[in-house]
Amino acid sequence: MNPQCTTTVGAILAVAAIAICGAQIKKKHATDVRMIFFFFSLAVVVASLLALVASNAGAIDSRGNLHGSFGEFLSLAMRETLDISRGIYLFSCIAIVITAPQVLTYFLSGLFGVATAPLLTKESVGLVVLGIVKSSAVASGTFMTVAVVGQVRGWDGWSRDGMFAMCMFALMLLMLSFICTLQYRDAAGLSAWIKKCANPPSRNLVASIHQFLTRNQPRTSNGYWDA
Repeated sequence: MNPQCTTTVGAILAVAAIAICGAQIKKKHATDVRMIFFFFSLAVVVASLLALVASNAGAIDSRGNLHGSFGEFLSLAMRETLDISRGIYLFSCIAIVITAPQVLTYFLSGLFGVATAPLLTKESVGLVVLGIVKSSAVASGTFMTVAVVGQVRGWDGWSRDGMFAMCMFALMLLMLSFICTLQYRDAAGLSAWIKKCANPPSRNLVASIHQFLTRNQPRTSNGYWDA
């Protein structure tokens, strides 16, 4: 299969995945779909305006090379925007700061039998997911814009096949945003499935540990899984 066919197939699969995930998400969380497209659109608009201003200011020449202080700023902005791991790292650190002290408190308090389940666990996971979704959507919009602008202005090293390859990669990043969002929103179903499939010894062990750590706390009628 030649590169052009590979690019086409990849783009079709990415669009299909986006459509399927979006159709599932919109049933109960239409705001999530709007949020993803907002980050994508924001990146497209900002990148387009910066490219236009930079071209008029001479910060980008006809070959796509960056010049001057404005060019250095654009180079830095591009690196930060396309560095998906940085956004994920930031949101992960925030989530750890929220949850880690609670988990440690749970076990330390459990020594006295007064442990309570950590709070905001789902919200903390949501922060990590938001970091992935936001970073992927913004990088997607930036890649898409740079690919089109570079092809239109005829920058060095740009070709039609290269533009399509970059656009396909941008669609893959956008697909990642939708997949992560769908998986997060279906976390309740996944959690119920794990509890159902967990073998009795494992569930009994976890329940026993929790009961020991909360032995001096008022009991609930529903047992460990509702604690």
